[in-house]
Amino acid sequence: MNYGLRPAKAVERKMFCELIQELSIFRNIKEYRYIGLGSTYFTDFSLIHKMLGIHKMISIEKDEENKNRFIFNKPYSCIEMKFSSTNEVLPTLDWNDPSIVWLDYDQSLDLNILKDIETCTANLKETSLLLMTVRAQHFQPQNKPDSNDELWKMRLDDLESKIGSERVPAGVTGEHLNLKKTAGVFREVITNEINKVLRDINGTNKSDSPDYLHYKQLVNITYQDGVKMLTLGGLIYSTKDVAQYTKSKIESLDFVRLSKEALEIKTPNLTFRELHILDSVLPNGIDLKTGHVINTSGTDGEKNLSSIIPISDIKKYAKIYRYFPTFAESNL
Repeated sequence: MNYGLRPAKAVERKMFCELIQELSIFRNIKEYRYIGLGSTYFTDFSLIHKMLGIHKMISIEKDEENKNRFIFNKPYSCIEMKFSSTNEVLPTLDWNDPSIVWLDYDQSLDLNILKDIETCTANLKETSLLLMTVRAQHFQPQNKPDSNDELWKMRLDDLESKIGSERVPAGVTGEHLNLKKTAGVFREVITNEINKVLRDINGTNKSDSPDYLHYKQLVNITYQDGVKMLTLGGLIYSTKDVAQYTKSKIESLDFVRLSKEALEIKTPNLTFRELHILDSVLPNGIDLKTGHVINTSGTDGEKNLSSIIPISDIKKYAKIYRYFPTFAESNL
């Protein structure tokens, strides 16, 4: 699937660009290096290079059999290709540059992913951004179990086999591993892993020591373009960076989430004409409770848009309209 044509993913990608721009409080954005999993479409690489001017870029691709195809589709010469698994590539990288890392997996959380998170956390230079996306779909057995208790046990056993029983958070049972709550469990596992690595690095240093490393969650997003996905991550920074961070506008971004409560990206079903009408009255010209246009200037001023467009779609669009993609056919 062309990841550029997934609407929730496209919204998320544009949000990240806005978040990355705020890192300029620490240093020139062009000093950062971007590390990601480009696939054959390199959608995030193209957007980040065009919007932010980042030239140092590394794409990791495990499909070595189609190496020539990836090289052929690479959109810019500044993208360095690394062909192997992330487990093998990440430990070999030079980590002297501040980095923006987005490990955009398409599978569920497992030990290999946690190993990558450990490698990145242990090596990232302060004021670096670490993001990861994993499938947050609960375990579904092939054969229907005899009872809910059996199903919950199977789900818990499956998680323990993938990440190790010692990493399963206290109090988590198979009942928590449903479609609604799995993302929250994964968030806790990943956060615990990051904090464990930083505790080992910091050792006996006190938290007010200038070089003491911290992790600040900034991203906690769920969405469903097909299966449910979780994107989690944040800033690796030192105590000496706190003053600069405080001056930033990072936490004022609408999509930033500092807690376990995730932002759920829900994309509406809208025509191009409906998008155009809504854009013309957003952000201040529409009552989101009723769908009535508040700004009465022009021919659209008296319209009750909810009589044309479902109010649920109006509300969804109003939350993400600045990031919403517009797709059109191309002859290219």
